[in-house]
Amino acid sequence: MNIPTALTSTNAGVVPGVLGRLHLFLAFSVLVSWPASVAAESTDRLFLEGLRQRRLFYLTESYCQQRLADSTLGDDKQIDMAIDLSRTFAQHALHSVLPEREVLWQRAASAIQVLETRYSHHPRFVLAQVQQALVVLAEGELARQEWEMDRGSAISVEASRDKLRQAIQLLQAVQNEVVRKRRQPSTSEERFSDQQLLSLQKHISYQWARALRNQGLSYPEESADRVHALTQALEQLLPLAQLSLDQSVAWPSRIDQIVCYRLLGKSDLARTQIDAVIQQRAPVDVQLQALAERMRIALAEGELRQALDLAEPDQLVGKTGSADFDLASLESFVAAWRASTSDPVQADRWQNRIAAKLDELGKVHGPYWKRRGGMLLTRVASDGIDPDNLELLVQTAQNFYVSGQWNESVQAYDQAARHARDLGDNDRSFRLSYSAAQIREERQDLVEAMKRFRELSSNQPTHPRAGDVHLQAVWMAAERARQQQSGALEDYIALLNEHLEYWPHASSSDTARWWLGRLKEHIGDWSAAVIAYRDISMDFASHKAAIRAADRCWMRWLDERRSAGEDVGAEASAAVKYFDRIIVGSDSRLPERWSPSARAAVLASVRLQLRFLEPDLDCAEAFLGAALGDRSNASIDWLSKAQTLLVVLLARQGRMREAKSVFSEISNSSPSAFLNLLQVTSQLAAESAPDIRRQIADLQLDVTSSLADHLEELTARQRGLMFLTRAQALAAVGQRAEALEILATLSAQNPREAGIQEAYARLLLDAQDRASWERARDKWREVAVRCRPKTPRWYRAKYSLALAHYRLGDPSRAAEILRLVQAIPPGFQGTSLAPEFTKLLEMVSASEPAS
Repeated sequence: MNIPTALTSTNAGVVPGVLGRLHLFLAFSVLVSWPASVAAESTDRLFLEGLRQRRLFYLTESYCQQRLADSTLGDDKQIDMAIDLSRTFAQHALHSVLPEREVLWQRAASAIQVLETRYSHHPRFVLAQVQQALVVLAEGELARQEWEMDRGSAISVEASRDKLRQAIQLLQAVQNEVVRKRRQPSTSEERFSDQQLLSLQKHISYQWARALRNQGLSYPEESADRVHALTQALEQLLPLAQLSLDQSVAWPSRIDQIVCYRLLGKSDLARTQIDAVIQQRAPVDVQLQALAERMRIALAEGELRQALDLAEPDQLVGKTGSADFDLASLESFVAAWRASTSDPVQADRWQNRIAAKLDELGKVHGPYWKRRGGMLLTRVASDGIDPDNLELLVQTAQNFYVSGQWNESVQAYDQAARHARDLGDNDRSFRLSYSAAQIREERQDLVEAMKRFRELSSNQPTHPRAGDVHLQAVWMAAERARQQQSGALEDYIALLNEHLEYWPHASSSDTARWWLGRLKEHIGDWSAAVIAYRDISMDFASHKAAIRAADRCWMRWLDERRSAGEDVGAEASAAVKYFDRIIVGSDSRLPERWSPSARAAVLASVRLQLRFLEPDLDCAEAFLGAALGDRSNASIDWLSKAQTLLVVLLARQGRMREAKSVFSEISNSSPSAFLNLLQVTSQLAAESAPDIRRQIADLQLDVTSSLADHLEELTARQRGLMFLTRAQALAAVGQRAEALEILATLSAQNPREAGIQEAYARLLLDAQDRASWERARDKWREVAVRCRPKTPRWYRAKYSLALAHYRLGDPSRAAEILRLVQAIPPGFQGTSLAPEFTKLLEMVSASEPAS
């Protein structure tokens, strides 16, 4: 069959080496070797070239950047190293896929651009200008190759032409500069010799011809623009091809001359030149490029047998060292496959050879050449790839991807996945389907990607990666929910529950529970959040955080239920048992070495007992004591919290001397430790008997005295908490006047702090004089107005306001307030103050004047 000539252009190139060293290179190798008297083959250059040949681009880039950062590096070396860095970025770009490639092209250009400010007048800067042109040429050439291989790709032919025109302009400009330099007398040792400049001029001419050839290939076959550009390229190449063979530019120019003859349809001239290359015993890689062109001529003329004979491995020793020869061989194999479609056995044989050659291109010559071969398959895929050849389907899918044809790539991956499943290779089918879903994810098509990940995991739920893949679907649902897309939150919740139903014991299930817990906590569904956090296994990386979250949600849930008048004893006991199991483990023994999870659990257990239960104080103290006995790797924050709870436990038992002794251990701690102690003791004081409350108040006075030394370290809110607690403690020990003075000041300074206003109003109401009751009435009225109806504080404010009116001798107004609260569902029963409300209403009703 005939292969279109646009598919079979070669990319030979050369770099001048004035010492006579021959540096053959392919078009993507934007290497410039400079005249020996100015830049001999240094250790640096040889080292970097070795790294690039092995495609160790990151290492090469890092080395160049480190050398450029060396302030002792001379100007000549700075320019040379910048050129090497640019060259490395360019080669890296050619071996990379589209998204990463654009950044690398920019870096290749920037490596030269940064030289302009400092070195634009340096004689050596002309070499950097050549490199700058070669980067643009390489970018335009690659874009042209990808476009011609796949006309439906994301690559624009106009973008390729723009780059090639820019490269031609840059090469013309630097050629003029070299000519100008040759005309100037050599007055400085820094200047190049005329022989060196002549060598550079020939090199630029060759690259100019290469740019023209690529420009011609960007136009339709037989068009005037194509013929004109290729003819111009030939005119540039003819004098170069006639140079003596010791000139390094001679062989590459002869190869490109052959290419141009072939592309212009002058096959006889091309064959004559190919025979000359072989007869003159050119270097092996040059002969291989010539044979590659002979293969392409044979294919274009329908001589498939001749092309295949040339591609056979016994034709020339060392041919696997030529990427272009291997690419031409692949073109021959593809042609043979297309010609044998009526013979399934032969077709299968050629498909296997194509797959093997593609693999060889990648392993021997790197990703760039494998992608070139793959693009050839992509081009013929429009006529249909044999659905029974899995490797070709996979290669086609990969090359649709790298050329930016996302939809076609997904379709090819889907087809390959179905074929793998039909062959019984379920694991590969899974992985291919996953690749298709990933493309949808990369393209930000979250709905389709989520659907694909979900279906893939559901269809193969026993696959080792099924849970992880389903979790990706969950993540996408979360992302859509964050974007507030319609129905996304419902999808997210449904997928989380589905994950826990189908993969309850997979490693991914803990992540699903964590996400579900966070969601439920966010919306205030404390019971559901507790269940999610509670079921997270100890193997979860953030198990400590899960324990703390469960503690937090249990506290909120139990608080709300108790405020609503419910008995929370059973649920609080269940919570304590959960945390205690984490502490003692399966053998019901306290650990010798306390883990972060066990430490978090002991704090949660003791807090819950102190807050909601009649605690087993001896047991709680034993747990805390054991945990404090192992302080290895314990954080300062945990130590202060544990010691604070131990102080509270001791105070709860009236063991104030011991409590103060423990407090003395933390007296030099951070202010946050003191604040935490104040918060915990305040909760304890509110629930304790009067005698215990007085002892706790005495401890709080010690704590606030210690905090007074750190006032400048506290925020305004923290200072308010400290003074509020001190005032309440003073009141508890009978120093009411001082307490009222502090609260009056706080109230005036913090009019919007409901806790302060409530504490001030309560202390006023507890006084025994009418003036205090009047101020209490006014203050409780302010509190009631500023809080949300039917909250615990609102009920307290309404009750206290009615009590103030009653004490001031206005039972009618008191009754009016109480009956209004009673009339708003759920009435008194909606609060833990129900007994107090009922009793006060009875007292008020008895005191009301008869109607």
